[in-house]
Amino acid sequence: MTTLGRQMALLTRLLLSAGVGYSFERWSNVEAAQIYSATGVVAGVCATLLGFLIASVAIITALVEKTLIANMKKTGHYKVLMDEAFLTCALLLVTLAISTAALVVAKDSVKHVSTVTAFF
Repeated sequence: MTTLGRQMALLTRLLLSAGVGYSFERWSNVEAAQIYSATGVVAGVCATLLGFLIASVAIITALVEKTLIANMKKTGHYKVLMDEAFLTCALLLVTLAISTAALVVAKDSVKHVSTVTAFF
């Protein structure tokens, strides 16, 4: 995939995420207690997925001398795989941090913080 193709895919994901965040902010009629509960679940899921993703990157990195990884390096797929994995790790870490912060904010601003969580 070319750089322009990757940027267009990222832009599409960004617009979709912005739409989800906007619709949550605009049309959700959820109480603060429900949002606190949901952000706790989101934080747990993000932490679990981040751990699995870091473990899989470590396993793939340990298999550098295998034929599959060597072929992936020759064709450029290894770099794309690692770039996407690290981007996903970064986004999961940001989502984890924001959803954890949403657990301790005041009741009147919890919806705004949850909107940011829904975006990421």
